[in-house]
Amino acid sequence: MNFPFASSETSSWLLYILTDSALPTGGFVASSGLEATFQAGLLTRDTLPGFVQSSAHSYSSQTLCFVKAGYNVPDQEDPMAALDDCDDTCEAVMVANTVARRASLAQGVAMLTLYLKCFTDSRPDKDIQLVKKWKLRIRAGTTFGHFPVCFGLVCRLLDVDLGKNTERTKGSSCA
Repeated sequence: MNFPFASSETSSWLLYILTDSALPTGGFVASSGLEATFQAGLLTRDTLPGFVQSSAHSYSSQTLCFVKAGYNVPDQEDPMAALDDCDDTCEAVMVANTVARRASLAQGVAMLTLYLKCFTDSRPDKDIQLVKKWKLRIRAGTTFGHFPVCFGLVCRLLDVDLGKNTERTKGSSCA
């Protein structure tokens, strides 16, 4: 049984669940430089809010296109190829930051695992098989499985809306 989450309240509720620090998605794998900045003596009580705001803005600027591309994968003619294409581009963006890259990979697999273990009771078999196949390819080392792509895909498969001013597109939004 597939039930679309049409209301923004339900989508918000699902987003709160998916981003909850209690979930085993590795949300605390990396601090985005917070620890290093503190250890270097560059962080004070006064500079912390600006650091957090800047860090969040930077992260969202670098990853939003991959979340949207992962979200749009089911609309593609070849969803697996679309996942690979977007994930390869995400890898190219993240390759220079080893810590962030490692965190993204750990969180990506954890997000797919979460979907498969907790949300598949009423999901269509084709969606479940897509996630299983991609996760197997990640484990085999034939693709990367970055978190923003996995997060976007899982949000789509759970019918989370992107927002009232965003619509799905046929093309990839990360290339």
